[in-house]
Amino acid sequence: MAKKILSPSLLIDSARGIYTGKALADGYDLAEWGIEPDDIAILEKGPQDGDDGYWGTLDDVIDKAKYQDEDGQKWTLYMREGDIFAIPDGFDVEAWETQEGGDEQEVGDDDELTDEEIEDEMDDN
Repeated sequence: MAKKILSPSLLIDSARGIYTGKALADGYDLAEWGIEPDDIAILEKGPQDGDDGYWGTLDDVIDKAKYQDEDGQKWTLYMREGDIFAIPDGFDVEAWETQEGGDEQEVGDDDELTDEEIEDEMDDN
């Protein structure tokens, strides 16, 4: 499999403030991300006065969520400055955070060559 160039996908922006978790639960099928129905229900209610369960649940969801799309690409969730992103498996979040890696990175098997690389090697021989 050749490397793909992928970047984080913004799911929920920080403009939703304390309701980012609720917006995530309302806008996405979190069951497809492996999230338990009880956790989804807590997020759907939104933050409640005097209840820390919402924030702990949001943290747990961000940490535990895993999704595989129809192309087989695996994704996790990541919160950055209040924004919630879907992050492709293999993406270097640390480099992204420091902007060393930019918003797009190649992800995939380093040992396998792309078709272009194979053609280049054949031309060289």
